[in-house]
Amino acid sequence: MRWKLEPSEELIKYLASKESELRKKFKEKEIDIPKIKKYLRIFKDLQDYEIEKEYSFPQRIHWVYNYVKENTCELPELNKNEIQKIVEEIEKEMEKKERIVRKDMEKTGIFISCLINERCPEKEIEIEINYPFDYLGLYNNGKVLVIDGDAGNLVGFEMLNGEIVVEGNARDCIGEKMKGGKIVIEKNAKDWVGYEMKNGEIVIEGNARNYVGVDMKGGKIVIKGNTKSWVGRHMKNGEIIVKGSVGYYVGRCMKGGRIIVEKNAGYYVGDEMIDGEIIVRGDAENYVGKDMQGGKIIIEGDAADWVGWKMEGGKIIIKGSAGYRIASEMQGGEIHIFGNYGSIDKFRKGRIYHKGKLIYKDGKRVG
Repeated sequence: MRWKLEPSEELIKYLASKESELRKKFKEKEIDIPKIKKYLRIFKDLQDYEIEKEYSFPQRIHWVYNYVKENTCELPELNKNEIQKIVEEIEKEMEKKERIVRKDMEKTGIFISCLINERCPEKEIEIEINYPFDYLGLYNNGKVLVIDGDAGNLVGFEMLNGEIVVEGNARDCIGEKMKGGKIVIEKNAKDWVGYEMKNGEIVIEGNARNYVGVDMKGGKIVIKGNTKSWVGRHMKNGEIIVKGSVGYYVGRCMKGGRIIVEKNAGYYVGDEMIDGEIIVRGDAENYVGKDMQGGKIIIEGDAADWVGWKMEGGKIIIKGSAGYRIASEMQGGEIHIFGNYGSIDKFRKGRIYHKGKLIYKDGKRVG
């Protein structure tokens, strides 16, 4: 008979602690303390500059990045453990401050990002942070950056390639002006996700707030939770997918691209829309397609009152029922309703279909 011995919990804990100690000692062997002190001296000099008075955004960001790049270019390269040690030393100094201001978060994030991009040859880097630094992943051009903790504003600003994963929450302007690569936020984000992004992909595993994809020119944004208002305002191209519900003004003044909402939408879907496509899988509140000039809106559930108010062009498809005062002051375009409807108001031009049959043309009933 063979006896199978199972290790006790005490033994497992002991071995884990020994493994942790060995890993720590191994990392310490890879850390050059004198070299790190030289980098921290440059960071200290950077903090003493009052550049906020001389430069506005985004010139200030470029100046700080170039300052770090130029002043560290002759120092020895860093490995990922040394970058983590630099982060820890900076955070120790922050703990001594009575008050941490936004410029501290900004300069630290740019400093760390520049070291990762310019001074660390390793392609995959993980850093643990205790403060929500801004601009992490700035100008990323191929690195895989994993951030253990919450990040601040402008994660992946103007990134070109690579991947950024935030294992926590992030603040405003995630992926602003990004040109490629992928950003994943594993929890929630605040406002302006993907503002002016040109390409690449942003995935928010939780919720986002207002202004997702504003002025978006390309790429893809996926919000797996809910968003609030102004999704896709003025977007020109690209795709936004919201797995949950959205607030009001989704697709306002959009000029191209596609927005998909898996659940419900608030007031003013496609308000002043010029082109593109909006699909709402659930229901929509009042004023679908108000002042719409072109493009297509599809509501797969029900729509409330004032569908197509003052619309001038484009197509609205309501697969469920619609409320009252449909097509009020309508001047062009088409409205298709496949369920029941409350009332159709006075309008000048355009066509209204019910269950596939034309019932109104240019303000007059057909048949």
